[in-house]
Amino acid sequence: MMVSDPVYDAFRPTAMADTNIADIKQVIVAACKEVTQQHWVTVLPTPNSFSFYQPWLNGYIGQGGAFGGSAGLLGWYGSRFWINQTLKTSMGH
Repeated sequence: MMVSDPVYDAFRPTAMADTNIADIKQVIVAACKEVTQQHWVTVLPTPNSFSFYQPWLNGYIGQGGAFGGSAGLLGWYGSRFWINQTLKTSMGH
């Protein structure tokens, strides 16, 4: 967020000094409330990529890099894909 707020900044040393997990949780909850009350950042769900694939490819739900790409995860995901031959044939392919 790149924000320096004295109220929020005081939460970290307080949490680090606490030794009781219940007290630490209280500090974290208070810090989260401070962030939401101050509205320093508004995060909106915005897609940054799209996946297009044939309807007869089953098991694929847009895993990034599943077919090579930069991640090269075909070995990881490949066994989870299958082709619905009936649907493919019915669509003329």
